[in-house]
Amino acid sequence: MKLPIAVTLLLPLVSSETVLENPQECIVPADYNADTDFFPEKFVPHETTDFITVTYHKSYKIVTNKFQDKSYLLYQCGTEPPADEVDSGKHHLVLPVPHTAGIAITQTTQIPPMELLAKRSAIDAYIGNPALVSSPCLNHLMDEETVQLIHFPDDPYNSTLTDQGAADYLAENPDAIVFTGLTGNKDAEGYMAIAASQERTAVATFDWLGMYAALFNLEGMVNQIIADTESRYKCSAENAAALTADIKQEDKHKILWANYIGGTGWSMGSCPTWDTAYYCEYAQHCGAEIINRPEGMGFSKQYGSPTVYWYVTDEEFLELGKDAETWIYTGQTFDSVYEDKKETLDQFKSVQNKKVYDIQGQGPHGWFEQRLAEYDVVALDMCTLVGTGNPDSMHQNRWFRNCFDEAIGSSGSCDIPNELDLAYVPAQAVCTPIKAADVSNAVDDSNAVIEIDSDAADDSNAVVDSNAVVDSDEADDSNAVVDWDAADDSNVVVDSDAVVDSDEADDSNAVVDSDEADDSNAVVDLAAADDSNAVVDSDVADDSNAVVDSEVADDSNAVVDSDAVDAADGTSADAADGMNDDVLDDLNASNGLANLLVGFAISIVAGVMAVGMA
Repeated sequence: MKLPIAVTLLLPLVSSETVLENPQECIVPADYNADTDFFPEKFVPHETTDFITVTYHKSYKIVTNKFQDKSYLLYQCGTEPPADEVDSGKHHLVLPVPHTAGIAITQTTQIPPMELLAKRSAIDAYIGNPALVSSPCLNHLMDEETVQLIHFPDDPYNSTLTDQGAADYLAENPDAIVFTGLTGNKDAEGYMAIAASQERTAVATFDWLGMYAALFNLEGMVNQIIADTESRYKCSAENAAALTADIKQEDKHKILWANYIGGTGWSMGSCPTWDTAYYCEYAQHCGAEIINRPEGMGFSKQYGSPTVYWYVTDEEFLELGKDAETWIYTGQTFDSVYEDKKETLDQFKSVQNKKVYDIQGQGPHGWFEQRLAEYDVVALDMCTLVGTGNPDSMHQNRWFRNCFDEAIGSSGSCDIPNELDLAYVPAQAVCTPIKAADVSNAVDDSNAVIEIDSDAADDSNAVVDSNAVVDSDEADDSNAVVDWDAADDSNVVVDSDAVVDSDEADDSNAVVDSDEADDSNAVVDLAAADDSNAVVDSDVADDSNAVVDSEVADDSNAVVDSDAVDAADGTSADAADGMNDDVLDDLNASNGLANLLVGFAISIVAGVMAVGMA
């Protein structure tokens, strides 16, 4: 194992007393003190986090990916790594930190952690299809060639070319790191494996931000981000609990989580337990209930693996879903499906009441890239849809787009050059506890009329407190980020025996053979999605840029079997939630924060403050 050479500035160190926060530079070797704890700020995973640990040992730390059985020794630059640990051979990589030698990302879900930590500049290569990147700032950096693009559009399914491109990058940048996912080459020199998608809960998935932070000695920063995000998540849960405390189980708001697979049937979400899939957690979080397919109803298909995928017919779907108050359509094809099946779908309460939403609030790819990095905002959206959000708040749905009333959203633009070195701050990341909502009621009682500018462009940096009014012109620039490991444009569930249908090449239902795999442009339809039992063949694509259709894995809980032999929990899996990632024109997000009159905003906020002080 070769050890990277750390080349950076040297930070003088006098004694252990001087280290109050984790160093952002190398220390002067002559000033090294063996008693100094160089990492006073430590990341401690959440109690529900199963697969990531970080242990600290004064001048070095060990990050362990338990799911893929890989550990990485990170030692403070300017010190020597412990010889016994290095000689043991048990650590896949031995790296000086803070890391300064560059990062190559292979999945769009790896972008948000870097942007949340203000480390866009550390990304110097993207291995995959740029068309699937939503981050405006990263797109700018690729356009300017500041970030190297490794992609072969003329032969997109040739994994040999992709692997060689990555090898060439590491040959030119020997101390760089390549982030890989569940089925990538975790054993390759210079590769660091990330398995955030295998965690059971949204909080645990987000905890993998700590792994990224450990590379840059940013544990203090990440602890604050994680705590703030979890606090907002708890807030929305407590609000929902307060509003549903007296509601019986059978009377809870019913959500239809489903989409249509052309030529096959309807795929529905399945929630035997609250943590079966991320959408089950969100429904439970908001005091709602996902409609499940009853055991034995429908028909199943297998795609060359032991896993069984279930679908229902139009008649069965009508029987199950017609009374649901809210329908979340987890693809991009609702308009065409509705046109084709209008007579049937017009019998659905959700359709009659125009309460059908898809996941294109931030454009066609933002959900896959970004939602796990904004799990608190997704929860706020969900609770707003089902009526269990704070009724006095001004939360604007960010992720769920009304299929009848709203245009497809946009990821916005990047404020060049100001935003490039700033940490990404998610939009609408504000939760007001119901018990403190008396201040915002004052605004509601004022009978003020607020005019909304429909051209407002999803102001993702605006912070809205209670009913305060914020000008959306303040920033269309913070939409620069992406999803975490949700996507399965990153970890596509592909079966090695699946067949390529060339006639389906541009269709969301095309199935890709594993021989074509490991390329970012694979158009996949496997109905695998959102199932904790989904099996991924390790010989098949592990690229964040695979274009995933409606039922292919969008599940953060999918279990990957590297030999593609056994499903993690049996062979039966209900398919749900994926996406047909046809590239669509970005439109102004009509669910973005309104462009309000500044003077009027100030007067309302001042009024609220006056009431609060009275």
